[in-house]
Amino acid sequence: MTEQTIIDILGGNSFELYKFLGAHSTENFTHFCCYEPNCAAVKIILPEKTLSCQPNGDGFFSLTTDRITDGTAYLLEVETFSGEAIRKPDPFARKSIYIPENGSEIFESHFVWTDGEIPPKNFDSPLNIYELHVGSWRKNCTFSRLERELVPYVKEMGYTHIQLMPVTCHPNSGSWGYQSSGFFAVQPAFGTPDELKGLVNACHKQSIGVLFDLSIAHFAADSWALDHPNNILFGADFSPWGSPMFNFESGYVRSFLNSVSAYFLEEFHGDGLRIDAVSEICQTDSGKQFLANLNDGLHKRFPNILITAEDSTPGNLTTLPTKNGGLGFDYKQSLGWMNDTLAYFTQLQWYRAMKTESFTRPEKYFANNRYILPLSHDEVVHCKGSLMQKMSVFGNEDRQLSALKMLYLYMYLFPGKKLSFMGNELALSEEWNENRGLEEYSHNPDFAEFSAKLNRFYRETPCLWQNETSPNAFKWLETDGIRSTFVGERTDGKATLYILLNFSPEAKEITFYPEKKLSGIPVFSTSEENITLSANENGGYSAKLPALSAAVFGTKK
Repeated sequence: MTEQTIIDILGGNSFELYKFLGAHSTENFTHFCCYEPNCAAVKIILPEKTLSCQPNGDGFFSLTTDRITDGTAYLLEVETFSGEAIRKPDPFARKSIYIPENGSEIFESHFVWTDGEIPPKNFDSPLNIYELHVGSWRKNCTFSRLERELVPYVKEMGYTHIQLMPVTCHPNSGSWGYQSSGFFAVQPAFGTPDELKGLVNACHKQSIGVLFDLSIAHFAADSWALDHPNNILFGADFSPWGSPMFNFESGYVRSFLNSVSAYFLEEFHGDGLRIDAVSEICQTDSGKQFLANLNDGLHKRFPNILITAEDSTPGNLTTLPTKNGGLGFDYKQSLGWMNDTLAYFTQLQWYRAMKTESFTRPEKYFANNRYILPLSHDEVVHCKGSLMQKMSVFGNEDRQLSALKMLYLYMYLFPGKKLSFMGNELALSEEWNENRGLEEYSHNPDFAEFSAKLNRFYRETPCLWQNETSPNAFKWLETDGIRSTFVGERTDGKATLYILLNFSPEAKEITFYPEKKLSGIPVFSTSEENITLSANENGGYSAKLPALSAAVFGTKK
């Protein structure tokens, strides 16, 4: 490492730590390097010998030895200034192991990419994300199985991207990867780094984008992982989840997290990242500055990638450019839209009228950021029930299914890109559990067919994904909470669509007055009954919608 490289690392400006630290092999040699500023000595523990690293100054230790065979297990042994010797995995290991102990493994990739370049970024293009947890898409699933089975499924269903919940190494499967111990290694139960590359490569060959969910706010609390009691290098305060937050005031920690993000984009050809718990990172000014610098640095290095924020903070700073004082994300997950919408859908009929303002509130803020509308894993865990179970307030199973179709059609008509968690497209009967595969739940084939049809409608209808941040992109023409009927107008400035919703358990006549002449046949409907739109003598239009149904009408051609 040059003097400037060390300055960049310790100043928080490096995005390439993984190229210098960890274990790297050439044809004849293996080189180890680590940063342990609070330790007196570092050793590499191999199965048959122990090697001592040399201090290089500024807290760095390194050694070069004859080539070590790929697959060889190793540990770092750090000696504190008090004389305590602590063994732990290499924070920069590209492959981790749990057996016989938590450790690292020498690994060099031999994967050959055939996927081509990432298409140029275009905010006026369809973005319909299928979020999934690798290990439970099918029970005990792996990257290789996803390559064989998920890729054709996603292609057939019509999604544009997949988003993988964190695949970084995590000791507790119940954390779903959000509390990681190895940030440069993939979860061993899911497969090898090259098998993950095979999945991404297969997705790209089918024009399916791949987004990586990264949890860079906090990390696993296990003492053998990043931090240990006498060498607090990474952590600061504790998160709401009981795990230590990263110390964003440390330049080295910022460089570490910059490099994790860049690693998954460069090494695994990621099309983008989803950054988890942004609101927690933004609790401090140093956290906000870290995110702004992270986004600027990543966009400079990878101009075509998308970076999205799981963020519950109000206002428009999330996707505002950093030069204007914002955080510089490409998209913000609209947790407000999700909460406001589900607050309406999950009410019993006689209370629903009182939630009308909640349902229509997103009209007031949808243009504040570039949004992704999420029905993610967070909505179907921790005793919240599956989406189908949330619809139980509507009555029997048929009515629940009708309501769920209405939810999705409304979601696709409202401005914002789309994200749906695996199993939502199947109307699962129970909430998600990471220890089960989707094949173990009862699901509804009719809703799966509806989902695929809706995905195709979305991709084939530019009005649903162009000019989404225009203040005129959506407005409510009718919001009758008592009758439980609504009419919304969606436009991209060229074409215009109108969505009619009837939340009543009875058929309702809906009348509204658009400025355009409309076709009498819906372009999309949740009901199998024939629905027609007729012009009346007052210049308006009327349609009789069946109970719990929605229909979309377009302008006359």
